[in-house]
Amino acid sequence: MTQPKAKLEDFLHQKKKKAFEHSQQQSKNKVKAKQNAQPVQNRRGRPLSK
Repeated sequence: MTQPKAKLEDFLHQKKKKAFEHSQQQSKNKVKAKQNAQPVQNRRGRPLSK
């Protein structure tokens, strides 16, 4: 009985790891998008506060 349980725990661990790496990748993409975006300006041409 202990072996299937260990397999299940390992599987869940891998799943969590994958989800975590995916979220890390998404946050990296967000940062990149922010860096590449031109500063947004209001009607008077002043940059909007961030």
